[in-house]
Amino acid sequence: MIEGGLPFLAAIVLLTTAAVWLHARLAFKQVIPAVLVVYALVLIVAHTPLWHTTDAIEAVRTRSIGNVLPAMLFLMMLRFDAYTFVRLGFKTLVAFFLTTASIISAFMVVFWVLGLGQAQSLATLAGSWSGGSANMLAVASVLKLSPTLLGEVIVVDTILYGVWLMLLLALAPLASRFNTYVGAHVDYTFLKESCPLQDGKPRYAVIILLAVSVAFLVNGVAAWLPTFRLGSVTLYAVLLATLLGLVGSFTKLKTLQGTQAVGDNMLLLIIALMASQAHILALETLGGLFIAALGVLAIHALLMVGFAKLLKLDLFSLGVASLAHIGGIASAPLLASSYHKNLIPVGVVMATAGYLLGTVVGLGVAWALGCDF
Repeated sequence: MIEGGLPFLAAIVLLTTAAVWLHARLAFKQVIPAVLVVYALVLIVAHTPLWHTTDAIEAVRTRSIGNVLPAMLFLMMLRFDAYTFVRLGFKTLVAFFLTTASIISAFMVVFWVLGLGQAQSLATLAGSWSGGSANMLAVASVLKLSPTLLGEVIVVDTILYGVWLMLLLALAPLASRFNTYVGAHVDYTFLKESCPLQDGKPRYAVIILLAVSVAFLVNGVAAWLPTFRLGSVTLYAVLLATLLGLVGSFTKLKTLQGTQAVGDNMLLLIIALMASQAHILALETLGGLFIAALGVLAIHALLMVGFAKLLKLDLFSLGVASLAHIGGIASAPLLASSYHKNLIPVGVVMATAGYLLGTVVGLGVAWALGCDF
């Protein structure tokens, strides 16, 4: 049985690697995200006698999450292309920010109308549905969401994200009818095929060293800042890492190849570390969260159709903006390509913009729902 911190960390790394290997061989890997496979595998192993929580294991787990989380957020933000984002066009940008507003409103309405509680879980899901899994983990860490409740959020997110993706893909062929109904006039065929992502040789050693340095820097600064109800060390570290990543996206650091791969692997490692202390999910709270999340999607859809009719927004802008929030970098470009191959960069840029907003939106929802930071 593992009792030491370093053997535990080595076991987590091996399990994460095994889960990634297993996910790559799944027949439905496009529908089942790697985060769910990692969480499920580590959760199962956590209920075996392989390890039990000790002070040494808990210390290593907490320290690892505290360092890897800001490093991951920094790398995620380096991919943001502000120049391309502002060139998307007025109505596309309006659709993006209205999507953010509709999701925030939907979470608020569902929480107060249904009265199901679970404010922390809903705020964590809001972080995911405003940006992506990285934002979900950032919000969960700030709110100190239990590993078990995080698992429920991941399950609900995975199921409803898959449904939402299939629905938006199915609606794509009806774009012309929808646009006629709302009075939108669009023509994207003049766009040139391009992509803000660069090609080149990955520089993993440089990226890891840079990300770890940023993590130590923001944690050091965060430890010196005053703490109060809405100002914890974790909150400061998360916001500082996001800010530094945003600043870095305007420099040559954004041309570093391999930031996405390293950031994604860090995300999976954090998921595994959290799952290592989780318990089997409770069907009662899982069901309540699922109903609430379903309500969020329904309200979000109704609001977006209303915005489209009022402002004459086209289905492409609405769909990709919505999926950039709820699905993220893995799916928004996929939906964009179903309209026109030259629109793939629009999906990429919208999804990376979600990384900028996701954590702030999730924490804003948490504050509005009365969560303690």
